Amino acid sequence: MSDKVGTVALESSSGQPMGNNPYGGPSYSGETAAAIDEEVRRLLNEGHETAKKIISEHREQHKLIAQALLKYETLDEKQILSLFNTGEMPSKDNDSEFPSEKAATFEQSKAELERREAARHQEQETNTETDQSTDDQADDQTETPKSSDDQTPKATDDGSTSDKPHDDDSDHEA
Repeated sequence: MSDKVGTVALESSSGQPMGNNPYGGPSYSGETAAAIDEEVRRLLNEGHETAKKIISEHREQHKLIAQALLKYETLDEKQILSLFNTGEMPSKDNDSEFPSEKAATFEQSKAELERREAARHQEQETNTETDQSTDDQADDQTETPKSSDDQTPKATDDGSTSDKPHDDDSDHEA
């Protein structure tokens, strides 16, 4: 519940006090009840102060939205966000980032949003592949070609490898 009262259940899911008190009263003391009341009061006052702070900090945006509501009667999500963020109604463009504006049902809106996410994901993958192939091409251009007289390391009799060209006579000891 809170730091002061702790995380305890003082009521059952039906709203009745917990415990086996045969008289029907709460199974906690009056002191605990007073602490609960004090904590509830503190939480409510804290929430009220936070709400007042938010309203006062964004008073101008709220006024703009209220004026637009008086003028247009209804606002959609895009219009509210635009008014809040820029102070202006959004332009009337056809390519909307809000698929819910054109959809007749929730399912259509969800399908359009999923389609856009898939397209965005595919575009990111394409960009990543393009970046990797560009890096690979750059690596290919910076490698120096090996001459034909370079030899690959050869295994010796003891299983180790050597970068030196091998003579058949030098591998055997007398």
